Amino acid sequence: MIIDAHAHYTSAPPQLQAYRGRQISTYARPARARLQISDDELTHSLQGQFKRMDDWGIDGLIFSPQASAMGRQSGSDLHGRYWTEACNDLISRAAKPWPDRISPVCQLPQSPGVNSEYWLDELERCVEMGFVSCNIKPDISGGVNPFTPSMKEDWWYPLWD
Repeated sequence: MIIDAHAHYTSAPPQLQAYRGRQISTYARPARARLQISDDELTHSLQGQFKRMDDWGIDGLIFSPQASAMGRQSGSDLHGRYWTEACNDLISRAAKPWPDRISPVCQLPQSPGVNSEYWLDELERCVEMGFVSCNIKPDISGGVNPFTPSMKEDWWYPLWD
């Protein structure tokens, strides 16, 4: 069995990025996503990925949100939480019909200056949805203040526990 251990949902339906655009443009009023994506649209968005898998002999994907769109640096921690929920919900929907082909990986609502304990409820929600792993950004702020503690520091322990 051949597994692509680092696949991202780069072909997500455009409604996801449209939500992000609205979220950033209405910065003062963060709102949860109400994505209107049909099952057919979702399936269509994955067809290129499935074709490449078939062409290259790949049996399964460890599948996570698009890395460049994880958006930890944009908006408040609440913007990040809502965006993370929307991305994880979409990954979950993408994985459910094809459990033998897609193993879902979540992102966490990491925002600069926000303690790791803030992420635990989203991690638990994703575990309950069947996610097999999560992405962790070790430098949440991208090298600017507030600096993220080293991954060996106590600050990260709530996540490791």
